[in-house]
Amino acid sequence: MPRQVDAPIDPETYVTSPQLAISTNPEETPATPASNNTEPTGTQTEASGFEDWRPVVTATPPPVSRSKLKTALLVFGTVVSTAVLVWYLAPPELFKWPKAPAAPPPIPAITLAPGTALPEPGIPFRHPLKSGGFGPEMVVVPPGQFQMGSPPTEVDWSLDEGPIRQVTIARFAIGVTEITLADWQLCVKQGQCPDVQHEPNATVDIDDAIQTVSWQDAQSYVTWLNSETGANYRLPSESEFEYAARAGTDTAYWWGNRMGWDWANCYECSNKFGPAKTFPRNNWALYGTAGYPWEWVQDCYVGDYADAPKDGTARELDECTKRTLRGVGRSADRYSNDATSRKLNGFRVAQSLNSAPNPYCTLDMRK
Repeated sequence: MPRQVDAPIDPETYVTSPQLAISTNPEETPATPASNNTEPTGTQTEASGFEDWRPVVTATPPPVSRSKLKTALLVFGTVVSTAVLVWYLAPPELFKWPKAPAAPPPIPAITLAPGTALPEPGIPFRHPLKSGGFGPEMVVVPPGQFQMGSPPTEVDWSLDEGPIRQVTIARFAIGVTEITLADWQLCVKQGQCPDVQHEPNATVDIDDAIQTVSWQDAQSYVTWLNSETGANYRLPSESEFEYAARAGTDTAYWWGNRMGWDWANCYECSNKFGPAKTFPRNNWALYGTAGYPWEWVQDCYVGDYADAPKDGTARELDECTKRTLRGVGRSADRYSNDATSRKLNGFRVAQSLNSAPNPYCTLDMRK
């Protein structure tokens, strides 16, 4: 209720205060101050001119019921647990996109006789061997330029994938697949390559990529293949491999920026394993440029591209402690190992087309 006084109040002679009403008439006795225990929470009324001392009541929300809190936590825990179980128990292809289309039928390889012109890029060819049989299937790669390496924003980027630089690649040929066990066994039978079938994780299927050979073993195979064909076989350079693996793209993988499912032979991206042509081929008709095994290239390994060649040739050093491997992951992925290591390592061969003439490359095709 409004504060009460004993006598009528003239608004012109009195002022109100939260604590004390002071008279302007010196003959009157000052009003008694309000108690110290009373807080001024009211407002002045227009009719009386007095301070309204009624307390302001603030509504307090009711406390949350413990039973409701327990129920909410239980529901949240159930949802999280279910999501985790689905993630671990459901087929992984449900969560890995894009999913690869079925691999198209392989393109038949043309067998080249001496003096035969090479086919157009994308058409596989092979050379007959002096001892019988055929060499590995090859495909011509068109010349061009590309940005080698990857930016720091790319997923799983590594410091040794830079700095990015432009590299010029001359026309060359490269293996359609990695060297298979069938290819390797032809060299073994001639006594020019070691039998690596006793190695751990040795290839079993005759059409699978061989994955237990060292860089030195790969050099033995190249030497034997040149003696059998008279061609200019070698290991590809690191820049040639990346150029061919990208096949004109600039994404993390030749099919896009996500690993996806069933694009390559790896534990995280497929649950099927098989011959070297099991998975889709890239835009230049190459299989297996991503996925196991790691593939040897000619280069000595250096932890960056600061002084690397820009003409597509391999980087060689006087003292080369490790050699470079490519493949398995993104197009820019790099790895290194001792030249004698055979663990999960394979390779594919390349062929020089702009060097000295050979019986399988006519003059007009080298222009």
